[in-house]
Order: sequence, then structure tokens, then C-alpha cells
Amino acid sequence: MKTKMNPTREPTIDEIKTLLNFLPVFNIANYDPIKEWVGGRDSSNSFTLPYPMYQTEVEQFFELASQEQWCDYDYNITLISDKIKAIKALESATIPEIKAMLTFCVRGERFSDGHRAAMIEQGVITKLLILLSKHLP
Repeated sequence: MKTKMNPTREPTIDEIKTLLNFLPVFNIANYDPIKEWVGGRDSSNSFTLPYPMYQTEVEQFFELASQEQWCDYDYNITLISDKIKAIKALESATIPEIKAMLTFCVRGERFSDGHRAAMIEQGVITKLLILLSKHLP
């Protein structure tokens, strides 16, 4: 039986504004979130699977988005994945829904190298930030 974890606290207005500072960066046309892909064969012929080295601002954003106030420990990955696919049509979202979608974006890198870049390049992060901005007074 799955037990619900305690919900995390809601982000403060200042924490929302801090995340929103990244909107102009991620909204730049043709923004490349990846500095370079590293890995492959090294001088000793050892092989490491390639993985992305992200731009500094991408690392900073995801470090902030990983903080407790933005996490949804009980998010349903299937439901949230469907919301992410339809995110561009969303006109509004609650803070808990935004937290669940941010959790999806943060955790996806564990399973797929480059997931965070895809979320930026597909406009998901920009749309989440726009939805989040609607919660400011």
C-alpha cells in the first residue's frame, strides 16, 4: 500500500520571483542549454556513456527547482507526463500542479541524459514559469 508523504510547503513570493528570473534566459530564441556533451572513449580506451554538461544558468535553475518547496514527492508520473505533453494549451495551473510538473522536469534527468535540455528546448520550462507568474500578487 502506498503511503502519502507529507506535502511540502508552498513557495514564498520571493522564491517564485527567484525562479521567474530565469524566464528571459530560457525564452531566448535558439537558446542552447547544453555547453557540451562529454564522455566516450578516453586515453586509456575506457568508455563512459555521453552526458550533457549544462550551461551555468541551467544548473542554477534546476538546483533551485530541486529544493523542497518545489518538490511533489507523490506526483503521478503518468498524469504529469500527459500534462507536460499538453502544457502549451494550459491557461492556468495551481501551485501543486506546477510543483508536480517541475518535479517531473527535475527527476527526468535520472532516467534520460539530456531530459532537462529537452524540457527547455520544447518550451516546457518557459510555459511553467509563465503559469507560475500568474500566482504573483
